[in-house]
Amino acid sequence: MPEPTSEIIIEMEPVSVPDSWIIQPSVPTPTEPAPEPYDYDYLFPPAVALDKIRPLTAPTAKELVINVETTDANPWDGRIVSISYLDLSEPIPEIYTLIDEDEEKLLNVFLDWFDSYDFTRLIGFKLTFDHRFIFAKSLLYRRKSEKWANVGLRDIKQTLDQVKEEFVYFPSKTGTLDDWGKHLLGYGKLGSQANFLKQYLAKNWEFVAEFSRRQILLTNDIYSLLRYSLGESSWYIAPETPVTGTTELYPAPEGSAIPLTQKTCPVCKAYNPGSATVCEICGAAI
Repeated sequence: MPEPTSEIIIEMEPVSVPDSWIIQPSVPTPTEPAPEPYDYDYLFPPAVALDKIRPLTAPTAKELVINVETTDANPWDGRIVSISYLDLSEPIPEIYTLIDEDEEKLLNVFLDWFDSYDFTRLIGFKLTFDHRFIFAKSLLYRRKSEKWANVGLRDIKQTLDQVKEEFVYFPSKTGTLDDWGKHLLGYGKLGSQANFLKQYLAKNWEFVAEFSRRQILLTNDIYSLLRYSLGESSWYIAPETPVTGTTELYPAPEGSAIPLTQKTCPVCKAYNPGSATVCEICGAAI
């Protein structure tokens, strides 16, 4: 009789387990503090008190601050819109602005006035542009003006770019009047050049006059700072008094000039009629 078999055969099948059931070994990592955020304001110049300074001593030369607004950078592509100027030799300097749709008449009115004085030099921002543009128009209209051609020039843009009033190599001469005004004085131009031309085409003469006057104010305020830093003048903090100016608009009713006296608000710097006692914008006393 055969012996009984005691062998047992067990068959196993692979079983899949969901990954979520598997516990992976982990090594605890130390927690690191979040990095400190950068102080990006540290990259920019520090904030300083922007006092409005004025020189105590007048320039030794007879100087005229000037700004010419045009419709293009080239005399053959554009025309003169306005000419603003400020005689620094006057006891209380006043800004004058000439505007005329007749470019030849505008040029002659200004040069007739300029030729009646003996100015030593002009003061301006990118002054060669203003000087060259008027000279180019004097050529076009066959206008003689030896004094204008031979007057001395002092360009505050050149001083801001390179300090020296002589040729100094500098690879990138940047910075607009608006840039320097906001940095040094806390105020800049009255908007873009494109908007200025739009207002000119719309015959908004008061805006054109205000825009031109602001250029003179910026130029003269920066020039005051330059004279102080160059050791040409002592200085004092100017009181917040309104600055008046006269604008002559042509053509005017019955062919006469229209004098527009304006006041600058000491708070918001807005322009107001000369008869105003409070600012029309912010209500401050002027």
